[in-house]
Parts: sequence; C-alpha cells; structure tokens
Amino acid sequence: MPPKKRRKKKAKEKPPQPSFLQRRSTKWLAAAIITLAIGIGVGVLGNVVGGDDADSTSVPPTATAVAAG
Repeated sequence: MPPKKRRKKKAKEKPPQPSFLQRRSTKWLAAAIITLAIGIGVGVLGNVVGGDDADSTSVPPTATAVAAG
C-alpha cells in the first residue's frame, strides 16, 4: 500500500498592523489631554491674576521694547 500524501496547511494571514492611535493606550492619551488642559488653565489663570504688567518694574525692558516704545 503506498504512503498517504499529507496536505499542507495554509499559512494564516497576519492581521494588519494597528494604526498609531490604536497602538497608544487610551489612558496615555487621556493623561496627555488632561495635562494640556491643566497647563492652559494655569496659563490663563496666571494671566488673569497677574493683570497688565506694563507698569511693573520687576522686569527690565528689552532693547526691542525700548526701540518700539
């Protein structure tokens, strides 16, 4: 009796590579957005609380400011 021929299994197709956003975790993205929001909030709050610093003498004017003024 002749030996039986074995069938080769088809190679499984690899799934497509995930996109950049799919590779990054949602927690990481949320933390980045929250950090940016806090930074913007602190900047706006500092600007509002600080007010107009035109009369302040704590920072000497730069050469550009002197030439323009």
